[in-house]
Amino acid sequence: MARANVSVTISPGYNQVVTGQTLQFSATVSGTENQNVTWQVNNANGGSTSFGTVSTGGLFTAPSAMPTPAIATITAVSQADPSVSATATVTLMAHTSSGNTYYVATGGSDGSDGIVRFAVEDGAACGRYGKSGRHSAGP
Repeated sequence: MARANVSVTISPGYNQVVTGQTLQFSATVSGTENQNVTWQVNNANGGSTSFGTVSTGGLFTAPSAMPTPAIATITAVSQADPSVSATATVTLMAHTSSGNTYYVATGGSDGSDGIVRFAVEDGAACGRYGKSGRHSAGP
């Protein structure tokens, strides 16, 4: 039975990680002097090579190959009261095989005209997305 005053929080609660990369989690335990947690990935202490591993310090290492489904659940379990835990979700993403990866913000002051242009492999323009999110063909 859980002690009413013990609680665990985990941060971040959600994130995305590319295969083979790491993400640091932290857990806060309140209501007890024992601040220690046991880290799990998909309910396995320390995780697995299939869905990723997590160190005793909360450092998650994504698997080198993309699992199915491409989601890992990271849990911090209170060692003072193992019935109390907090969970985070990680979406696993694959590395691009070649080319560049671009992250596009929908707002801000980066000097962009707000239009995303893209091209096929031969470099010919094949379309764009305007500020409204609508696609149009051509340059």
